[in-house]
Amino acid sequence: MIHDVELELSELFFLTKESLFLRFPPTSPSITITIDDFLISLTQKKPNYLQLIDYTYFLIKDEQLNLKQLLKVWEIRLVLLLFNNQLTFAKKEAINLNNSLYQFENGTSFQPNQPSLQMEASRMNSMSSNSSLNSLSKTAQPIYPLPKNNSGIIQYDLLILLLRLKSIPNLNLVNDIYKLSYQMRLGATAKDDGQLMIKLINLSYEIIVALSITKNYISLIQFLKSLRYDLQGQKTQLYEKYYSNITLLLIIIEILNHNDQSFEHIYSEVNNESVNCLAYVLDNVSPTLPTPTNEPVVESPEPETLKQVNHEEKRIQYEELRSKLNNGQITGRIICSLLGLWDLSNMYQGYFRETQGNKLVFKLQIEDHDAPEITKLDELTSEQLELRINLAYDQVTKKWSKHIHKVYGLE
Repeated sequence: MIHDVELELSELFFLTKESLFLRFPPTSPSITITIDDFLISLTQKKPNYLQLIDYTYFLIKDEQLNLKQLLKVWEIRLVLLLFNNQLTFAKKEAINLNNSLYQFENGTSFQPNQPSLQMEASRMNSMSSNSSLNSLSKTAQPIYPLPKNNSGIIQYDLLILLLRLKSIPNLNLVNDIYKLSYQMRLGATAKDDGQLMIKLINLSYEIIVALSITKNYISLIQFLKSLRYDLQGQKTQLYEKYYSNITLLLIIIEILNHNDQSFEHIYSEVNNESVNCLAYVLDNVSPTLPTPTNEPVVESPEPETLKQVNHEEKRIQYEELRSKLNNGQITGRIICSLLGLWDLSNMYQGYFRETQGNKLVFKLQIEDHDAPEITKLDELTSEQLELRINLAYDQVTKKWSKHIHKVYGLE
């Protein structure tokens, strides 16, 4: 059972062993790569993601990190692989890490006798033609269940990332999400209530993604209607926003399912912010996957001047929404990106600003804090090391606002 961050170095081998990695640095550096090197590279105006991914390999191999720190660096690595359009590597390494965590938690190296292991290849082959998913399925790689994490040593962000990357969006994933929701409710305390509700809302978005990707519209419509019914009369700001989001999704899915009724009467229950989230996604994410390219990922520069948004002015009218749906502008990719934006907004307090050219910009509150300047030190105390790893984690988290289409590990 994983229960202590003070494990001996030999006991941490399950997080550092070579077999966990699929992508290796092309060469070994002539000097030791440190967390300071990583931070200096990360905070450049145009960070080199490939270099940063290579740096995480050397950090994980470093013998200075404890259990919690290793898990944070692993999460950073998987996220950077996603940001760098290396989904296949991200999925395979996530599966390896998940398997290793599961085995360590259960004190066994035996494969559990579960359908999820025996049927994974056929499940994957039955899904979309996404090349990354197909190449993953050819390995027939055993996939263990998500660790129960009763000790809470695995942060929620990493746990949900592992679930997304190791899974295929289908009904098996829906069952896994319900199990995770149940476990979270069991382990929650009164002081966790606010964060627990945010996580449960986001897990409902995970279910919507799975049902949307598989075009299981009948089940999805029933699920959305059930959520709407449960949320009616809830007056907290969190639930009112949730109700508005769910109502917008219900309208979208009903129209996609060729329901010719008018939903204008319930469109009035959708607030301006929910609609403008959709407008932002439509402006910033293409309806279909772009052609893969080997070009390095380059981040867009930040607009220099931002101003408050008048959400009412930007609202998409109902007939315009229906037209966009009928014209194929709102696809599964758009829906998943919209849900990804809402997920990030819940977890990291997202908000909108507007450029001088009236273009919406999505931000996370964590972006409001500038990274401190890093001076490379020859030696770090344990406290300095901890602070730097947390800083690196926060700096990578900031970048999610530019990658809303990657939240669910689908591309």
